[in-house]
Amino acid sequence: MKFLTSFLVATTALFPATAAFADVTPQEVWAQGLLTAKISGQTWTAAELEETGDTLIAHDVTITMPGFSDIMTMNGTIPQIVMTQLSDGKVEITVPGVVTYNVSVEGRLDFGMDPMSITSTMAIDNTIIASGSADDLSFDILPGSITYATQKQVEDGIAIVPEQLVTLLGVKGVATQKTSGDDVSSTWDMQADAVSMVSDGTTPDMTLNTSYKIAPFNLSADFTTSATPPDAPLGFLEMLNGTGTYTMGNTTFEVTTGSAEQMMHIVGETEASTLGVTITEGALTYAGTSANTEVVLDGSAIPFPQVDFGLESTEFKLTMPFLASHNEKPFGLKLALDNLRLPEIAWMILDPSAQMAHDPATLKLDVSGDMMLNVNLLNPTDIMTNSEDGLPLFPTNLMLNELFLSIAGATLTGTGDALFVDQGDFEGADLPFKTAQATLALTGGIALIDTLAQTGLVPPQMSTTAKVMLSMFARPAEGEDSFVSDIVLDETGNLTINGQPLPF
Repeated sequence: MKFLTSFLVATTALFPATAAFADVTPQEVWAQGLLTAKISGQTWTAAELEETGDTLIAHDVTITMPGFSDIMTMNGTIPQIVMTQLSDGKVEITVPGVVTYNVSVEGRLDFGMDPMSITSTMAIDNTIIASGSADDLSFDILPGSITYATQKQVEDGIAIVPEQLVTLLGVKGVATQKTSGDDVSSTWDMQADAVSMVSDGTTPDMTLNTSYKIAPFNLSADFTTSATPPDAPLGFLEMLNGTGTYTMGNTTFEVTTGSAEQMMHIVGETEASTLGVTITEGALTYAGTSANTEVVLDGSAIPFPQVDFGLESTEFKLTMPFLASHNEKPFGLKLALDNLRLPEIAWMILDPSAQMAHDPATLKLDVSGDMMLNVNLLNPTDIMTNSEDGLPLFPTNLMLNELFLSIAGATLTGTGDALFVDQGDFEGADLPFKTAQATLALTGGIALIDTLAQTGLVPPQMSTTAKVMLSMFARPAEGEDSFVSDIVLDETGNLTINGQPLPF
């Protein structure tokens, strides 16, 4: 939905709605639409601007966008944008006809890439009411629907681009755009009663059908940027700062895939989820959550009648710079899978005598740090060219804020931190760290080893070896069946565990 969003961002500048008692004209709305396209990395050009009475019609508007790299471009065509002056000083905007997009990727033998072109269409039946003043616009998006379709592409018997149809029903909301000197701020608060997607990636040799439905679906965003972004494929991203969040209600999904001999069918449901993006000074953060997900698998491709599992909640967060910089930038990864319920068939295989604790499993990982980025990550040529002269990216420090794993009655936790060697010393270093320290704690480990041995999953000799290794690298802690390890790498390169050097 990236291009759907970018189109709405640009046409939003053709949708303003309030600045008390001020009038706006179709010409001013069109000018702000061009500005919004510009700050989104696009260029809009009308083949003809027709003025008839109180109406301004932009005919055959071409959209060009250099893309995120030197090997990808996007272009499109909007048949008409109709802007009509209303008696109350507002402007009514409609987009009749079908908008067409083409995304082209150059073939690059050095990247192992074949040329590819993706064609998509979009239809919008919303009416938009713009009001306010030229530099302070507000757009009321009246209820309507949006459809977005992508054509299938098959290469060597594989659907590299599936045929897709995305439908948004009951779309409505408010958007604003305010200009002050070189600063442009935009907000969006949009809702859809439901979003559905049907995807067909089937070929003569393989079936792949996917669908989902989300109800309701909301978008809120607040971004600031420059009215004069640098003239480069990534120029508009250098000036862009802000946050956008999708909030999704009940989501159902279904996947059917496989060959005639082996077919798999997956159905699932998620109670609620979110997906957000934050851009700050050349760094990007993706974050998502979900609640109460249930999944069922069946079909001839699996050796069981049915497999089902559930997940109470998930959390994902990735922070990463994407523009080259001479300064350190933060990075981070956070992942949490809370209360993963394994299917009963899995427990029947792993624990036929029911000796293990069948409690749901939980995994939490939280790491962060700083890094140097020497290339623009969204530019493949920049990555390949600059990587020849050194590492494209290099971490300078790392924090293990949390490690938590709970499964089958055993729990592992950990924290730590590390400083990396200087970038110029990396290739010749025995270890990538100058200094490092970590504390790991295990509870219930011996009981789990014994249970695995009793069920036959682990041979007795291996379980004995595991206990010996645990005694070598961990010391007893408070509580029954509890162990802890303090691992330290000092400035001289000496590695110790619980204050003792390694025994080898």
